[in-house]
Amino acid sequence: MYLVHRNPYWWQLITSTFCHGDTAHLSGNLFLLLLFGKSVEDELGSSGLLFSYLFCGVVANITSLVLLPKYTVSLGASGAVFGLFSVSILSRLSSWRDIFDWRKIIEVGILGQFVFGQFLNEVKTAASGGIVGINHVAHLSGAAAGIGMILILRMLLQILEKKEKNK
Repeated sequence: MYLVHRNPYWWQLITSTFCHGDTAHLSGNLFLLLLFGKSVEDELGSSGLLFSYLFCGVVANITSLVLLPKYTVSLGASGAVFGLFSVSILSRLSSWRDIFDWRKIIEVGILGQFVFGQFLNEVKTAASGGIVGINHVAHLSGAAAGIGMILILRMLLQILEKKEKNK
């Protein structure tokens, strides 16, 4: 079920996001998943949450496979959760008009401050050599996957809206 980099199976890209090293690892990810998963679910629905979680987790794992040594074993929801950080912020701002909605500004400001702090801390930690046993590549690539996913979905939505207007 873990993602064994030396001999990976395709399903481990998914199953490893549900595995954890110990109860502290599990409870930390569950806490953040509860907070940010609920935020994503409120904006995108339960299928949007599931898609976001799996997309960000799989991208984080693929990136880990490419960048980390073959003796690495990856497990945990952290890459997916970091992706949900990004998705929760960006999905709240569906258009530039939201900038004038004070509730959205406060919500995005509070969530954004936490997410930006976590991301910056992760970059600093990874740049200084990282912490043994923590997949910093998965964290950062999961966050990037969340950003990319929202940007691509918005672009596709704009294309569909243009086609609908031209009918």
